[in-house]
Formats: sequence, C-alpha cells, structure tokens
Amino acid sequence: MKSDKHIGADKREAILDVAENLFADFGFEAVSIRQLAKEADINVAMVSYYFGSKEQLYKAVIERKMINTTGFVASNPNMSHWEKLETIGDNFVDAFFSRRKFQQIIFREMALNQRTEITDILVNHMQNNFRNVSGIIRDGIEKGVFRKVDVELTVMTMIGITKTFSNNSQLACHIMKEASADDMFSDKYRRRLKLHVKDFFRSHLKPDAI
Repeated sequence: MKSDKHIGADKREAILDVAENLFADFGFEAVSIRQLAKEADINVAMVSYYFGSKEQLYKAVIERKMINTTGFVASNPNMSHWEKLETIGDNFVDAFFSRRKFQQIIFREMALNQRTEITDILVNHMQNNFRNVSGIIRDGIEKGVFRKVDVELTVMTMIGITKTFSNNSQLACHIMKEASADDMFSDKYRRRLKLHVKDFFRSHLKPDAI
C-alpha cells in the first residue's frame, strides 16, 4: 500500500502531465486553473496546494523535463570522449521524440519571450548543456582524440538536426515522403536520427589520417 507521501507525489505528477498537454496545445495564457482542474479531475484548491499558482505550475512543467548533461558528465568520468558524445546524442534524440508536447512549450516560450523568468531558466539551462558538450569536444581536441573543428558550430549543428526534425514536422514529412508527423516520430526514425548524429560526429571529428 502506498504511503501518503507517494500518493501525493503521484498526484503531483498527474497534474503536471495534464498541465503539460494543455500548455502545449493552447499556450500559457489560454489555460485556466479551472480548466486544468477539470481535466485532471481534481478541485481547484489542489493546484494551489501543490504549486501555489499557475505561474509556478508552469515553471514546474518546464523544469522537470529539461535535459541535464551535467549529471551525465559527472557520473560517467570513465567513458571515452566518443562514448560521451554519442550517448548525449542518443539522449537528445530520445528527449525530442518522447517529449513532443514539452518541446512545443519550449519552442513557443523561446519564440514569444513573454516571461523573463522562464526564458532565463531555459537559456541558462541550454547554455549549461552547451558548455558541457563543448567541454567534451575541446578536451578531445586537446588530447588528440578529435581533429580541430569549430566547437560552437559543431554543437549547434547537433542541436539543429534534432530541433529541425521535431519542430518542423510538416517540412520533415515532405522531405521524408511520410504522410503525417506521427510517422516521423516512429521508432524507425528515432533509430535513423540517432545513427545520423553518430555518423555526423564520427565524420566531422575523426582526426585526419597521418
């Protein structure tokens, strides 16, 4: 039997799941606490109990699914440079494929830039991930594992591949000759994109033959 603490945690996650879907479909301003409570099958007071306000709920929705490369890098010190990059690449692809609603929220928030606190959280988090991946590449260059490249543009290319694939599904469908965005987010394309990111790293970073 679950304790009250676990029941509370489950309820909190359930509210976050409903809120994520609503914010993705309609945007922050269009979603009311009453609507959210109805969709989550809870009373309005429960939202305040767990989050305090709609703004804090929105912040919690965003913070719980941000990709965190800091923890990965710190907990895998014995991985090779290639293994670190390829695993991070896999994680990025998995995140974009499994968190489609969440990505909608992120892209809208970054484009509109209406909430400074949220934008700052997103920018700081993304910059942190950028620094971590850049650090792996720079260290690999210094140790002769990778060839000299433009580090910043290398990281931006990896991010751009995954972002373009997920954020421009109509264009991707046209290019890949698929009928719908759901087809583009199948396991077949998840595997294909992971292989492409690995191939990009290998071909771009492999040291020139002596």
